[in-house]
Amino acid sequence: MTIHPMSAHLDSLAWHIDRFGYDAVTQQHLHDIRSGAEAAGVRPGLIDVLNDEAAPTSVRNRAFAKVASMLTKHLHTQTPVDPTTATETTVTDDQVAYAA
Repeated sequence: MTIHPMSAHLDSLAWHIDRFGYDAVTQQHLHDIRSGAEAAGVRPGLIDVLNDEAAPTSVRNRAFAKVASMLTKHLHTQTPVDPTTATETTVTDDQVAYAA
């Protein structure tokens, strides 16, 4: 089984975030997955949450999980995920305030 370089990058990034937090991850690493995520049909708003330094860690973690899941599925199937049928977690202002 061949591991796609992006899958390895996502695994490494997830480990680094878990171990050291988002503050230790340069924004460039998070931006690097943007084009792949867009090609996989990930909604831009979800990618923006992942890159939002002001978002609470729990919200960013959920965004990362969803982006990584959709991107990995895309890499394994090489067919875009239909964004109209993909589920996305919607975070309200109240939830963000509660998480903070």
